Order: sequence, then structure tokens, then C-alpha cells
Amino acid sequence: MREAHSKSRSSRRSVTSSELTSPAHTNSRFRPPERDFERAGGAGSRKLTPRPARRTRSRGVAYTGRMRSLAHIDVLGNAELQGSIMRLSLAAFVAGLVLAIAAALVTGADGGAAASPWWWVALVGLTAAALPVHELVHGAAFKLLCPGCRVTFGLKDAFLYTCAHGATLARGRMAVVLLAPAALVTAALAAGALAAGCPTLAVLLASLHLAGCAGDALMAAAALREPACTHVRDTDTGVELLSDAA
Repeated sequence: MREAHSKSRSSRRSVTSSELTSPAHTNSRFRPPERDFERAGGAGSRKLTPRPARRTRSRGVAYTGRMRSLAHIDVLGNAELQGSIMRLSLAAFVAGLVLAIAAALVTGADGGAAASPWWWVALVGLTAAALPVHELVHGAAFKLLCPGCRVTFGLKDAFLYTCAHGATLARGRMAVVLLAPAALVTAALAAGALAAGCPTLAVLLASLHLAGCAGDALMAAAALREPACTHVRDTDTGVELLSDAA
């Protein structure tokens, strides 16, 4: 292969200006390919005009070859980070429990509905049903803000997860992807319970779901508070903070 390259190089010669303007030369190997041009005039005309440049639409996935890695946030393998997630989850749950007790005192435990086993079935069932919906919202947000990325779902150590396989988004967009379930699913749970006349149930459902969003919240906060971070890449264990600055 190298021999062929050297032979082709040695066979090259310089082209004079007179040769460039000669008909023989312009009609030979230096003529631009016709597929990049359009014919102008009648059917027999040989005049060619440049074809308009094609516009390509971004697929939403940024290439990170020239980006500088700032930090890897591993929510599955970092014990210290997992401790922070547990503390934030516990704080959200305790705060929700306090609000739920206050709501129960004001509403008479949802008008006595909390004494019914169906009230508790609704609490447990809706909390469990929110888990896969949470991941679906992550997936939908990835597809909306990062068209063309490949999204998969899985289960590891009793935790459901969504993975976009290295998709890279601008920091603000990734924050939206991470926080979308916390906003949308929590609002839907609370709105449904309030529509059923159960404000205590609404507070408990919202607090339980928000407690499960602690990892997403910490990843989004880490990206937003890092001044040098311009993009965030999804990884199998969390996210990677990136900077497009040299």
C-alpha cells in the first residue's frame, strides 16, 4: 500500500497556468464532478452551475473529541455520593411527612379517607407506578432535546435507570432532562390526588417521588454550579461534566 502511494506521488507533476486554461485540461481529470453541479439552459447545453449547498440539521448529539473533561459523577459506584443522595432523599421524605401531618390535621385525614385501606393501596400503588413513568419521562426528554440519540432502560440493584449511551447535551438541556420527572411526575401525582379530594395523599405522593429524585437533583446541581461546564454527557453510571473551552 505504501509502495502504491509513493509511486503515485512520484508520477505527479506540476501544472502550468497555460495547461489549466487549455480545453484538454479542463475536460479531463480536473473537471468538477457533474453530480455537484446542475445543468443550465436547454437539454443540449453543457453549461454547469454550482448546486446549492445542502443544509444539514443537527441531530442533537455533540461530539466531545475536543472537549475537556471536568468531572465524572458516578451515582452507582461513588459511596460518598450515594450517602449524599440518601441524606437528600431522607430530608425530602421527612419534610413531606411533616407537611402531610399538617394537611391531615387541617382536612381531617382527607375527610376520614385515610382510614380506608383503599387510601393506602392508592398511596403504595401510585408510588410504585411512578417509578417506570419517571424513567419514561427521562427517555422522552432525551428524545425531545437530543434527537437521534439511542435511549435504553434497565434494572440494576433494584433500581430502574435510563441510559442515552454517551449522548452529549448543552448543560441547560441536560438539566431539563434530569429534572423533568421531578417536575412533571410529581405534579401529576399531586394533581390527581387533589382532584380526588385527598390533599394529605397528594403531599405524601409528591414527597415520596421527590425523595426518589435526589440523584437526578444532585447531578443537575453539580452541572449548574460548575462555571466551566458547558456540556454534559450521559454515562452508564451517571454523567460527565465537559467544557468546550480550550
